[in-house]
Amino acid sequence: TLDACAAARFMKIHIFPFSPRKGTPAADYPDRVPKEIVRERCNRLAELDRKLATEYYASLLGSELSLMIENRPSEIRTGWLRGTSCRYAPIEIPPACEGMYSFRPGDRVDVRILEVADSGLLGQPILNSR
Repeated sequence: TLDACAAARFMKIHIFPFSPRKGTPAADYPDRVPKEIVRERCNRLAELDRKLATEYYASLLGSELSLMIENRPSEIRTGWLRGTSCRYAPIEIPPACEGMYSFRPGDRVDVRILEVADSGLLGQPILNSR
């Protein structure tokens, strides 16, 4: 699984360990993988997920992306705006950016990607781009 995910260069890996559902054939399968091994495999996948996401975000540095604003400046981190880009990357706009207080949830804004952050990307609005 790790090799396949690494080769595919996934930007996001959704990790769901098996959990038996009563009444399904799989619920009665013998020889289940021990929980500690499942946990270890999930941890390794999560580590790969972070690495691949960071590499993907780094590939977007300097680019211009369309961003859908998802919050008001006071809803998450005081003054910051957050949204998801047309490339499915989370982007935050810091409070010092000009014109940002005119943006509302649902607005589309063109942004230039400035930095990779723990939460995704940091961007700056490109004013009068449309």
